[in-house]
Amino acid sequence: MFKWALICAGLAVFIGTPLAIVFTPLLSTWVVQWFTYDLHFKRVQITATHDRKQCSDAASPIVVAIKNGSSRTALESSFYLNAVRPGRSFDVSNGGEWTGRPIPPGETLKICAPAVLIKDAAGENPQDFVWSAGLSWVRFAD
Repeated sequence: MFKWALICAGLAVFIGTPLAIVFTPLLSTWVVQWFTYDLHFKRVQITATHDRKQCSDAASPIVVAIKNGSSRTALESSFYLNAVRPGRSFDVSNGGEWTGRPIPPGETLKICAPAVLIKDAAGENPQDFVWSAGLSWVRFAD
């Protein structure tokens, strides 16, 4: 019985040491990534709507609001817009991305963005679509 316990312990050390050498840097990289970026990225919220009162320019009728709920300043943010016809799920936006300005913690940046649509929807009124937005990436201050 003691012999098998020693063999099992030896195998555990023999197999566990290389695994620890390989996976410890990977795990620590993931932990650092989560605390320095992912945690803050989750706290940045974005919405898109069409509102003639806030964005009266016909070339840029879409209001994009980026709220920084993180404790760090968002220096730059890249986002994309989606446009769908009511009751449909096909995105007719051209998927362009824009970069915003710095957003201090707890503040909201509002941008008037152009309604870029694919050829099939070009020329239609942007108010006829349901608009949404998503974040591609955010660069935070150190």
